[in-house]
Amino acid sequence: MLEGKIKAVKDAIASDDVNQINSAISDLESSLQALAQAAQQAQAGAAAQPDVEPAEESSSSEPKQAKGKVVDAEVVD
Repeated sequence: MLEGKIKAVKDAIASDDVNQINSAISDLESSLQALAQAAQQAQAGAAAQPDVEPAEESSSSEPKQAKGKVVDAEVVD
């Protein structure tokens, strides 16, 4: 859908017809606005899902356990 609108804008630019360029740009802008609105609605819908639990934050001052191989080393200048 967008690819066709982008191609229409490129073709209009190549034709040097100002009215055709403005029309093609307007069509592309309205499609992009609809896409942005759909993305915002999808994001709002995903944020409203009650199944998602936030990550728990540890309030202790102890360091976290390292994952994987840990090597004890000293920096030498």
